[in-house]
Amino acid sequence: MIEVSAHLGLPPVPTYAATVLWNYRRIGHGNEPLQESNIQTLLSFTGSPEEAGFFGTVLPIEECGAPLIPTMLLAIEAVRKQDTNQLIACLQRATLTLADMTSILPRMYRDCSQSFFYHKLRRFLDGTKSLASVGLPEGVLFEEYNGGRYRKYCGPSNAQSSLFVFVDIVLGVEHDGEDCGQESPGQQSAKSAFLKSAEQEMRLYMPQKHRQFLADVERMPKIKGFVRSRPEDVRLNFEYENCLTALLQLRQAHIQMVARYVVVMAKRGTSLEMVKSDSGGKRNAAGATGTGGTNAIEFLKSVRDSVIQARDA
Repeated sequence: MIEVSAHLGLPPVPTYAATVLWNYRRIGHGNEPLQESNIQTLLSFTGSPEEAGFFGTVLPIEECGAPLIPTMLLAIEAVRKQDTNQLIACLQRATLTLADMTSILPRMYRDCSQSFFYHKLRRFLDGTKSLASVGLPEGVLFEEYNGGRYRKYCGPSNAQSSLFVFVDIVLGVEHDGEDCGQESPGQQSAKSAFLKSAEQEMRLYMPQKHRQFLADVERMPKIKGFVRSRPEDVRLNFEYENCLTALLQLRQAHIQMVARYVVVMAKRGTSLEMVKSDSGGKRNAAGATGTGGTNAIEFLKSVRDSVIQARDA
């Protein structure tokens, strides 16, 4: 398994690509958009219809967002040609696509319960980095010819979606920890280091060609720089900011979902533990980890703040 994973350029663990992008087949022969009713998960952790509902929400968002790639590459070409009309048209299409992606998210509330996700599915998505509480502080032992060694890996996470990273890159969203509130310079510096480290680590869990594509896109002309160099073009700046607002709404909807599926459930568990505990110890539910083992709310709010910073700069 380790050798095969190395050949694929991926760690030997479940990743977002493996559990979402490569783990389904379409039921039927129609060309309707993907949804839970026409998707069959190939490999399942639990075999539950609710797990199918979970991935039956995530995968259609990826399919819905796929047109963003040619649209935004065309937008970059418009920057090369200094064609503001073409760029405006691309930004308008991207705004509509992002809104459509956001509209799919609420299906999760219908098809996968908070209780099932938190208590049944989440354990398979957590990775092996935070297992000290169950006696595995060094991760999981991978047996190899030389006797093996313990390894720590993240689990599959939305942060491993190359599509979402692509959107951030082309729209000029930089995860530099810039303050959108009243944080001190030290807090901003820590947030910046956290975001950049997390982003680079998550790229290691993306398919190798996806990583190369993102690196290539990073070297292309910048839409944000082109737009901001033309402050007199009110319509161009409006459409750019409108597109970022649509991305912001998608990020905010994701935060609200994680709050319900992870943070609220963690608080319920903490309340029960405190009732049972004689020591009255407390845990910080707001720091509950999301899929992949990331600090859910802190990470997502930092990503959201980066979008706000790009829009309002």
